[in-house]
Amino acid sequence: MRFILKTAREQEMEKAARFGFVDGVVIPRNETDRTGRHYDSLVRSSLNYPFSIIGLELRELSSERLVKEVEAYQKLDPERITALFPMTLASLAAMNHLKSSGVQLGISHAVTIVQLLAAVRAGANVLPISMRPFRNYGLDIVGTVSALQTHLRKLESDCSIWLEDAISAKEANEMAAFGADGLVFTWDMLQELLYHPATDQEIERMLTSWAREDRSERS
Repeated sequence: MRFILKTAREQEMEKAARFGFVDGVVIPRNETDRTGRHYDSLVRSSLNYPFSIIGLELRELSSERLVKEVEAYQKLDPERITALFPMTLASLAAMNHLKSSGVQLGISHAVTIVQLLAAVRAGANVLPISMRPFRNYGLDIVGTVSALQTHLRKLESDCSIWLEDAISAKEANEMAAFGADGLVFTWDMLQELLYHPATDQEIERMLTSWAREDRSERS
């Protein structure tokens, strides 16, 4: 399973790159408004870090403009750029046009099995599925992911499933157990994911044992 950080803060990218297990970043456009950083400038900076995935949210609405937007980003680094389209008919047309271009294509905001399979048939290589609408509308995320995996096997598709927008470490771990190919998380969620009270207790027990052994040796 791939670990993907969702952030518009370069300092978080820099710290994540040091860990070695973070495979990529997804750069959300709405967050760049808060940081004051121009989106394209942040995209270029992200390429300085050793991530194999640079996920970019597209902003155009017509299929023609979406194609041009992807082609412009593709020139930066065609092997690492993953273009994330909104779930619209224009996006599906643009993806179909680009599916032989070599760039990774993903669809966002899809929640039904029909939407997701339509995206795969149009050329999607990546399916980032947000937990948020499934929670808000009472949709069955487990059933959807399971059915999607079955259909992908039948289609002999190597399309990846990413799950994102967990609201707790517990939910994120459940998402990982679904068999997703990628887990997308924020910096705060990353820190929560790597913490567990049982781990702290075991470390404390180990340190106590070492301290006891040191006292015994000194005496």
